[in-house]
Amino acid sequence: MKRRPLFLLALLALAAVGLLFQPVRVSGPSMAPTLLDGEVRLTRPLWLGAPERDDLVVFREPDTEQVAVKRVAGLPGERIRLAGGDLFIDGRRRRREVSGLADLVPLVDAAPAAIPEEFHLPPEDEEPAARPPADGFLHAAGRAFLRAVPLDGWLGPDGLVLGSRPAADLGVAADFELLAPDSRLELLLVEGSSTFALAAGGGACVLSRDGAELARAPLPPGFRRGRLFLAKVDRRLTARLDGRELFPPVSYTPATAVPLADGLEGPPFEQAGFGGRQVLLRRIGVGRDIFREATGTWACSRELQLKEDEYFLLGDHPDASRDSRHYGPVSRERLLGVVGPRLWGGTGG
Repeated sequence: MKRRPLFLLALLALAAVGLLFQPVRVSGPSMAPTLLDGEVRLTRPLWLGAPERDDLVVFREPDTEQVAVKRVAGLPGERIRLAGGDLFIDGRRRRREVSGLADLVPLVDAAPAAIPEEFHLPPEDEEPAARPPADGFLHAAGRAFLRAVPLDGWLGPDGLVLGSRPAADLGVAADFELLAPDSRLELLLVEGSSTFALAAGGGACVLSRDGAELARAPLPPGFRRGRLFLAKVDRRLTARLDGRELFPPVSYTPATAVPLADGLEGPPFEQAGFGGRQVLLRRIGVGRDIFREATGTWACSRELQLKEDEYFLLGDHPDASRDSRHYGPVSRERLLGVVGPRLWGGTGG
């Protein structure tokens, strides 16, 4: 007899959850790779809390009344502008906190056996003795970079989806082990003619640009293995070891444009890689930031002032997204909910 009240309480709880959290099915590529076509997510009602920046929201488009999902970029009362792939809020470039590859769009995720396929190795690493053993890839010496210039695609469940333009604002991370007292690992990011390096070894982690030291932090006594991360996002360099910030983000002056034919200029290309000596690599990954393409009517050619009940919403895949750049701000009354956990389908973020 005691089981019946418990069963009824469970049914009531499930009914309450069903009323509060409604499922939504993703259709189309505009939010890839965060949300993939066909996956189903739960949404929570707005009365449980107003949307915050970077939240995903379900809403009705102001011109078509179609239900869509986009990311909150601008909040009520703010001034918004898109320029150079970045988001400007109230006249300042938004500098997003990046703590690891999970905060970036994935491009490369290489286990030891795949490292020679993804990176152009130096001669020292191409010797038979330096082939990847069972527990990691032995990097002997020199520097290795991606075999191809990274594009603004993403690493999906079926492999790499190629982009249409060179990727910008890259990050690189490696799980590694130092094998000798003089071992060192370098994570490398290249922008135009500048090379940024984060070196771990010799009792310290040192960040440099073209050999000039920018910042330094001590390694724990007896340190041998861990996960090193370096990102170059929103004109700031972020460095972490095992998820811990090594030093405050370092601002830098971006590289100059690349001269092209007929007097034209193009953006400086970017690359990612690793270097050092006598280090065992167990995994290495590369990611990129989202490029905020300024192609549209709203907040692209000039600053947009949002009203006190308006949000500016953007898709994570700008080339395939129809968003506030095209139909303008979205009022709060059009928001239907905030996107939450995945129920099934897809492998997005």
